[in-house]
Amino acid sequence: MIMYEGLQASVVWDHDLIHKQQQNHQHQDSQDPDGLQSLIQKNDLLDRQLEDERQRHRKLQEEVSSAELSLEELRKEVVRGSLWSERQKTQRAIRALEYKLHRASVELNVQVAKNRRLGEELQTLSDERISFQQLQHKLNKELQDVKKKIREATGVCSAADHARVEVQTKMVVTQERKEEELTQTKAEILKLSRVIALKMTLRDFTVMKSSRRSGPDGSLKVTPRKFPKKTQKTRDSGAASVDALREAFEKIQAATGVDDLAVLVNNFIKDEQKIFEQNSFLNVQQAEVTTLREQSSKIQTEIDSLRAEHLQQKEALCVSQRNTEEQLRRVESQIHDYEGRWVTINKILDDFKKGLHNIPLTSAWRQSTETPEDDTVTLMSPLEQSTNDLLAVQVFHTFKKQEKNPTPSKKTIQMFNLPAAAPPLE
Repeated sequence: MIMYEGLQASVVWDHDLIHKQQQNHQHQDSQDPDGLQSLIQKNDLLDRQLEDERQRHRKLQEEVSSAELSLEELRKEVVRGSLWSERQKTQRAIRALEYKLHRASVELNVQVAKNRRLGEELQTLSDERISFQQLQHKLNKELQDVKKKIREATGVCSAADHARVEVQTKMVVTQERKEEELTQTKAEILKLSRVIALKMTLRDFTVMKSSRRSGPDGSLKVTPRKFPKKTQKTRDSGAASVDALREAFEKIQAATGVDDLAVLVNNFIKDEQKIFEQNSFLNVQQAEVTTLREQSSKIQTEIDSLRAEHLQQKEALCVSQRNTEEQLRRVESQIHDYEGRWVTINKILDDFKKGLHNIPLTSAWRQSTETPEDDTVTLMSPLEQSTNDLLAVQVFHTFKKQEKNPTPSKKTIQMFNLPAAAPPLE
């Protein structure tokens, strides 16, 4: 057959060469009409050579056919004349192939079981990934809510701080103003007390003068007034004399610059009314100061309570932040673990797919069924079916071999737990 194919290839090559030469000759004939006769002669010569080659090819083909027939006869004779040793070798080879087939089927079953387990783990991880994504979305939402609450609490705390600072500033300003007013009022009270003492001395002097002038019949009447206890005691004891009163009157005249007694009395009455008004104003101011002090104490109490609430809010905020950070770290560690498991499983699946695609039978099945590469389960289903077919063929082959050879082999004894038979007698 090889010689026949070589001869046929040489004939085809010669035919193509002759055809190309004819085309070249025709092209040259169109360009050079003078050498047409010589080319025709060459063409006839080549035709004769081609005919000779064809006859030679027929002879060689007949020889090849006769050689093939003789080879087939020799092959039949070799098959008929095979010895018992060759049959034993063939049986050993069959047993070895059966053992290899069994091992391959066992390994294939193991790989199929692993593939199923990996598919189940992949499905479980996919479900866990969905639940984890939902949990991550929920935790992100809770984190946003916590951050929003933190911002609101921070805003409330800052507003409370601003209000506290403003109230403290107002308190300081009010306290300074009230202290200044109190100092000024004390100075005015001291000044007025001095004036009142001077006026009381003048009034005592005026009363004494009036009582001396009026006499027992008293044309001039003076409305009795309540004198201070000190002046009353002095008058009762008789310590004040007319000279002393005169000296006091002169001092009053020198101090006021008024010589008329009636004018001094009227001025004294006006000053006394002013003193009463100032005393009432002072009482009102003291009441306002007391009220402001009470308000200041209340504001200070409110500031202390706000400060305590602010500290509590800060502590609660710190606790919530720590809890949130701890929860975030825990979620990030879970994410890292899931990603590591996902990468490991993807790597295992990629390696499994590469090994599965490198199997020649699997590649043939994938090309015949046009199964997508990512569908591992669909790709494994024909492999599993073929495994079952191979196992069925193995069982059938074992059964046929047992029919031909009643003595079971060691493999069959091990598979079916049969007792070992005695060797045949030669």
